[in-house]
Amino acid sequence: MIDQLALRSGVPRQTENAWFAVRHLYAPVDQPTRVYLIVATDEEQEFELGIGDTFPVRDDTWTFDRIEKPATGDDQYVVLRKVEPTAAEG
Repeated sequence: MIDQLALRSGVPRQTENAWFAVRHLYAPVDQPTRVYLIVATDEEQEFELGIGDTFPVRDDTWTFDRIEKPATGDDQYVVLRKVEPTAAEG
């Protein structure tokens, strides 16, 4: 089961129950980072997220965890992480 995804802008990835794609990453030096994300399950949803924001994917909750930049190259990766339910949620 996939619990974390690293996405490059414009390159979709599939999990067991959804497709994820970064439409745009906005990461200026002097402003908060924003990602524009598309998630496709039975229907397509678009999200505008800041780091730490959560969003639903079927019965799961995911979060925009961080941005990673490899040591070489110009690509930045948006890292999404599946949020585990708390004991109160079951």
